[in-house]
Amino acid sequence: MCPHAGFFRTIAVFALIASISILLSSCGAPTPHAERLNGNWQLTGDPVASTEPAISVVLYGSGGQISGTAVAVVQCANEPTTRRMINLQLNGQENLDGTYTVASATDGYGDVLNLNGPMPHSGQQSWSGSYSLYAPLSDPTTALTCLLKPTASFQAVAITPLSGTYSGPISGNNLSPDATMALQITQATTLTGMAGYGATASLSVTGSSCFKTGSQVLADGTAISGDSITLHFKMDDGSQVDFYGLTNASAGKIAGTLVVDGGKCLYDNDPFSLGQQ
Repeated sequence: MCPHAGFFRTIAVFALIASISILLSSCGAPTPHAERLNGNWQLTGDPVASTEPAISVVLYGSGGQISGTAVAVVQCANEPTTRRMINLQLNGQENLDGTYTVASATDGYGDVLNLNGPMPHSGQQSWSGSYSLYAPLSDPTTALTCLLKPTASFQAVAITPLSGTYSGPISGNNLSPDATMALQITQATTLTGMAGYGATASLSVTGSSCFKTGSQVLADGTAISGDSITLHFKMDDGSQVDFYGLTNASAGKIAGTLVVDGGKCLYDNDPFSLGQQ
């Protein structure tokens, strides 16, 4: 036997072990760019039909894993009585081929959302992909039912962070016809995991027989997630007001409802429409 055969066999074995180790580590290692999806996004662009719902998501990526929430308003075609808001929890991953796949678990209504597409480059303010949504709808007062099953390509556009004063008309049982509301808000700059973005805010209302000003209550559920805004305020008459709003991609408008708990305006639902000043 060649005197160096054992030496060369040892080198070959170490080389084989090293190759297997590298192969296994590359297959199992998390991909490093999931954080490129971090943020608030509106999914718009090229739907299959004009009736497809717009969807907003807030995504948080780290170590190749992706989580987040989705918000969409859906209804049967030309049947506004079936309209409802969908809120879904999302989980997924960045794949080794440079794509992402994200899916929701079904909610209590049977809604399911799936997203997939190529990962964006670092710093991109938009990215693309496709979604499929399964949403059974019905009108509880009639036998009307329908099933939305849209599949659409999309362009995800970053939703501008909320900042500044938003004011406009508000209506309700205990409000004068010319009542107005002003919201001062500053959105946090970093995500709080799947909860979305926090915010600091204050509220004032003119033309109300119940309250004038409100200071923010940092309660559970205070978040900006996709285009959905949830805030809570302690008003100067002792009541609590829950603020539920929807914004647009430019963050120039907020529309929604104040829900009053306590005080003389108990159970009021006061719709509002605000523009950035």
